[in-house]
Amino acid sequence: MKTVSDTTKLIEEKDDLIEKMGSIVERTQNCVNQNAKKIQNQHEYQKRYNELTEQYDNIKDRYDEVIYEIKQKNAHAEKIRQFIEVLKLNESLISEFDEALWGSMVEYITVESEKRTVTFKDGTVLTI
Repeated sequence: MKTVSDTTKLIEEKDDLIEKMGSIVERTQNCVNQNAKKIQNQHEYQKRYNELTEQYDNIKDRYDEVIYEIKQKNAHAEKIRQFIEVLKLNESLISEFDEALWGSMVEYITVESEKRTVTFKDGTVLTI
């Protein structure tokens, strides 16, 4: 459970990305301020400004991906916790089909003419 739900590296990356975005915002603001105070070649200014905004956008895209991954890991861990709770409700070994247990494990089933696919909540896919 600890391995599946560990978001330590993702959180560290998120914090690093926040710091980088802040640095780029500061550099962009400095670039704009310099342009407002001092006569500059506008082509060079625009090129530098565009480079900074592109860097920011790339880092922001990765930040959004990391946030999504953290949410996915947390949701996955919650599903596993719920499954474990269902298992704890059983007082003995499972010797026959248990509808509640099955429902707690299966995300969805896809039925096609040639095959059946079971997708479990842990992401495992079984095709029959």
